[in-house]
Amino acid sequence: MTNRSHDKRKPGCPFCAEKARVRKHGFARSNIQRYRCTGCEKTFQAKYIYQTGTDRTIATC
Repeated sequence: MTNRSHDKRKPGCPFCAEKARVRKHGFARSNIQRYRCTGCEKTFQAKYIYQTGTDRTIATC
C-alpha cells in the first residue's frame, strides 16, 4: 500500500516548507493543479502561467 503523504510528485509548501500536509485543491483557470497546505492554510501552484485576456501566455515561472 502506498502512503500518500510521501508522494514525491507533490511540491512542498513555499510558505512553511511543509511537504506532508500539502493536498490537492482544484485547478487554476490555466488548467494547472492548485495545492493547499493544511499547516499554514495557504494555497499555491507548483507552476505559474500568466495569461492575457486573449489566452496568450505572456510569462511563466
